[in-house]
Amino acid sequence: MKLDLSANAQLLAERLRRFIRGGPSGARNPDPVGDIGPSELEPKEYSETDLVRPNELVDLSEAWSALEAVREEIEDEVLEPSTRARQHACLDRAARQLAQVAVTQTVYSNHRVIEEISHDIRSPLNSILLLADSLHQGHAGPLNAVQKREAGVLYTAAVTLVRLVNDLMDAARLASDRHEITRTPFSLSTVLAETRNLVAPLAAHRSVHLSFGPATGRRVGDRQLLGRVMLNLASNGVEAAGESGTVVLRIDESDAQSLRAHVRDTGRDADLERLRALVAESGDFYPRHDQGWTRGLGLAISGRLARAAGGEVTVERVLDGQTQFTVYLPFEEA
Repeated sequence: MKLDLSANAQLLAERLRRFIRGGPSGARNPDPVGDIGPSELEPKEYSETDLVRPNELVDLSEAWSALEAVREEIEDEVLEPSTRARQHACLDRAARQLAQVAVTQTVYSNHRVIEEISHDIRSPLNSILLLADSLHQGHAGPLNAVQKREAGVLYTAAVTLVRLVNDLMDAARLASDRHEITRTPFSLSTVLAETRNLVAPLAAHRSVHLSFGPATGRRVGDRQLLGRVMLNLASNGVEAAGESGTVVLRIDESDAQSLRAHVRDTGRDADLERLRALVAESGDFYPRHDQGWTRGLGLAISGRLARAAGGEVTVERVLDGQTQFTVYLPFEEA
């Protein structure tokens, strides 16, 4: 039965025929087609035996139709058993490669959707955050005790949502290998102050005391990356410290070639194996654990961000059962 193929499927079928005629030794190593991903990648050189051209999208149903059509043609031909076996082997190999390309492109598209939606959500959330902060600070006029408390709750909720949206954007970028690490001079005190300002409402809502140590130096590295990691770890510490607990953040500036930040909370007897698995996580960016998937996502992203910059995040138990995260980054003195 002759299949009715679309124009794209017919084109793909013709490439399959050329690939099969060339055989494994005649084709220009078709394995790299599985690496095709983002459209912004530099175009590759290709030959007539390539199944997928650079930046070409693959529709899985069209690919399947083309494969079925070519398979039927092989079955209808009178061939030596060895030739038929070789052609079937080539076709099976092509099927695996096309499936890999289609899956890679689908995953990449999903990451782009998450990133774009998160970006659109973040803009109005930032407006809510600024207005809530203005209300809480009394810039629009004095508030009574109830109004001030409600404005604080609104600000805390906005910070939590902005943090989650940032996590989703980072997850999408890192999963698609599109997160660029910048290297520019920046002030440690500025990053520390920004982190404290964002975490303070969360801490006040839970009656957690913040102790952020002074930082006076300047470093060369990715300022935004450091801020994202510190915000995630400090926010995680506030959640773990519990009512009337304490979160301590200290930056070690003693090494001119690298930077270490320590975030310690007074939460007792945390599951260190779980925390270490989260910060070391490399495959699943959407972990779900009994303690809540949003915290797991932030810790997983913190570990991946640090590794992307050539550093790492470690977890240890200190003092009387308190938990300390240490962030190492190769950010030298400016």
